[in-house]
Amino acid sequence: MDFRHRLIQIRKLSAKNLPKVVARRLLSSGRAARERLLYTPAGPRRTPPTRAVHVVGLLHGDVASPSFGERFTGAYPEDARRLVAAANDGRDLVLNLLGSGPINLKTFQHPAKRGLVPWHIDVKSGTAWPADQFFSDIQWGQRGADVKVPWELSRCAHFVTMGQAYALTGDESYARAFSEQLEDWIRHNPPKFGVNWACAMDVALRACNWLLAWEFFERSTSISAF
Repeated sequence: MDFRHRLIQIRKLSAKNLPKVVARRLLSSGRAARERLLYTPAGPRRTPPTRAVHVVGLLHGDVASPSFGERFTGAYPEDARRLVAAANDGRDLVLNLLGSGPINLKTFQHPAKRGLVPWHIDVKSGTAWPADQFFSDIQWGQRGADVKVPWELSRCAHFVTMGQAYALTGDESYARAFSEQLEDWIRHNPPKFGVNWACAMDVALRACNWLLAWEFFERSTSISAF
């Protein structure tokens, strides 16, 4: 929202509501200023103590049973087949993002691509957003570009699909892919920087998907505990 539009919005406010709106804006600006002091593209200035991620208990205990995969596949063979096929695509980073059709993100070519996955790019239009810019400073809405594409990718819903396939098959390649992609996201999306911190709903969905996926993989011998 540009300055001129803000002035137009302020003129529409009543005298009663104007002080409340100004107070909220000042409070929001104060929080943003504090965040700018505490966070840098290299990471937080004050690093919080590291804590291990514990299992929350989101899954039914039967999922950990050695016979679970065989029993599920026997009862629902077509569902198991589709799930494993989708997990293979997630493992190989062949994803369909908001109607893009299958795109191999490992081989996606773009000058702004960093690391394994193009986390900051609308792969449908090729538009990229800066990874080292404070999230509230990033502008989107360019004609032909859709910021929801990198947001959708960074929700990491395919992590859960890989976890489900791991529960069925015990295939450690899913665990390794989960670890590799998760570390790539963390490395290239420092806290508060980049477009993937701009929408609180997507931040929450990403956290939920990470936690749920971890419950499937926490017994894996292929990855280290977080």
